Amino acid sequence: FFRNRLYTGDLEYGGVLYEDFVPAMIPKEWFEKVQLDRAKREQQRQGVQVSREYYPGTAGSGYLLSGMVFCGAVDGEEHPMHFESIRAMKGKRGEYRFAICNVAKSSRKQKCQANRVNLRLLEPAVIENLNINVLTLENLREVAHGLSRSYAEQNHDAGNRIKVIEQKLLEIRHSITNIMNAIEKMGYAKHLQERYDTRKQEEEALLLELAHLKTLQVSKSQLALLDEERLSTWLAQIRAEISGEDAALARRAIQLFVDRIVIKEKTVTIVYKFPLADNASPSSFYSVDLRGFEPLTSTVRL
Repeated sequence: FFRNRLYTGDLEYGGVLYEDFVPAMIPKEWFEKVQLDRAKREQQRQGVQVSREYYPGTAGSGYLLSGMVFCGAVDGEEHPMHFESIRAMKGKRGEYRFAICNVAKSSRKQKCQANRVNLRLLEPAVIENLNINVLTLENLREVAHGLSRSYAEQNHDAGNRIKVIEQKLLEIRHSITNIMNAIEKMGYAKHLQERYDTRKQEEEALLLELAHLKTLQVSKSQLALLDEERLSTWLAQIRAEISGEDAALARRAIQLFVDRIVIKEKTVTIVYKFPLADNASPSSFYSVDLRGFEPLTSTVRL
């Protein structure tokens, strides 16, 4: 998600780091942690053995919804739930797989009285709800169109400002050239040096602003991913991953859309988010800024 250091307020340009260049959107610690996690996961994809904490799904990685389920039994609180399994009773096949509230278990139900949740009921309920409420062209079309409009406006505004800055850069560089010519003809003079230093500072400031504006522009290839044909293809790929036999891949696909799953008694509230693919590969994604779009929530009964 956070690949651009500008999210921390710092700008990297020309090999130089400009700290606090713009207001920070996230703490720098978050950014560094994300970069470390990405590097470790890339090593893992290349066959290098890394700590299991960097594997997709982390704790309870054998379970489809690991890391997404929270207990809402205590009003105003959400406690993480972890997954466990026990052998089936004598004479029965398979095993009993369930989610249990961390607080309920660690406090022996003194601080939370939530019961275990049967994963055999929870997992299909979440997948069915996801397929009905999110993974349809009709449901995502409006979001995609809204993003297209937002990005088009952003590109237009940034493009206009870039033109103004580029024109100013031409004027300043022309002025710098004239100052250098004057120095060659007249020799060193303090007032010429001061004018030169001022112009160079103005040039540097404009270059930094130009670099920032270019990071705000969305490429045509990214905008193309929002058209209906590609959206349909992408949805088909996501559905195939979720229904496939690769549990890790299915979990990763679900995590693209599900922010968290909150369970209170027999009611499950699913809070959704909306990512978009950054290329044709069904396994490569990035999340987009959806400020202005209300989060979609849905509830099911177990």
